[in-house]
Amino acid sequence: PQRAYRLAQIVNLILTFAIGFLVWKLTHGRVWASVAVGFLMLFPGYNGAISLGQNSLLSLALLTLGWLLMSRGRPWLGGVVWGLLAFKPVWAVSFFLVPLLMRRWRVCVAMLLTGLALALLTLPWVGWQTWLDWLTMGRAATAHYATDEPWIFLSRDLQGIPRRWLLDFDDGIATNPDRPLPNILGLILWLTVTALTVFAALWRWRRPAAFSGPPAAFLLLGAWLSCFH
Repeated sequence: PQRAYRLAQIVNLILTFAIGFLVWKLTHGRVWASVAVGFLMLFPGYNGAISLGQNSLLSLALLTLGWLLMSRGRPWLGGVVWGLLAFKPVWAVSFFLVPLLMRRWRVCVAMLLTGLALALLTLPWVGWQTWLDWLTMGRAATAHYATDEPWIFLSRDLQGIPRRWLLDFDDGIATNPDRPLPNILGLILWLTVTALTVFAALWRWRRPAAFSGPPAAFLLLGAWLSCFH
C-alpha cells in the first residue's frame, strides 16, 4: 500500500543517520558520522533501498548495532540483535559464520535461539503450511536469479558475476540460462571465497579474534561475500 511504501522510505532515511551514528561509536570517533552517512548514500544499492522501500538498511542497522554491543562486552544482547536477521535467512546464515569462526559461542547460541523463537512465534498465526509455501517461493525466486537480467545485475552476489558476462539476454530474459559455464564458475567463485575465509580463520587465529582490527574486518568481509544470494 502507498502509505506503507512512504513509511518505509522515511524509516530508511532515519536508519541512514542512525547507522552513521553507530559507525561513529564503533570507531570511537575516528570516522565521523557525517562521513559514514555520505559513504552509505554513495553505495550503489542505496538508491534502490530508498526509492523502492527495501529493507537492506534495516539489515545493516541490525548488523552494526549487534557488532557494537559485542565489542562493548555484551555478547548475549549482540547475538539477539543479530538473530533478528532471521527475517532474511540468507544474511543470517552468512553472518553466523563470523561468531562461529571467532569462537564466540554465546553469540552463536543467542543468534540461534532468537531465530528459532521468531519462527515459532509465527506458528499460531500462519501455521506450518505458510512456511512450506515460503520455501516453494524461495526455490522459484532462486531460478529467477539465473534467468532475469535485472535480478542478475542487481543481486551483487558472487554467483551473478559470471552470468553478467557469459549469458545473452533478450528483453531482460537470458536466452541461454542452461549454459553450464556461468553456473559452474559462479559456484566455484562462491565456494572459493567461503573456503578461504574458513581456512584462514582456523589456520591463522588460534585464539578468539577481537571485535576490531584486521581479523574482524576480514571475517565480516568474508561473511558478506559468502552470501549465497
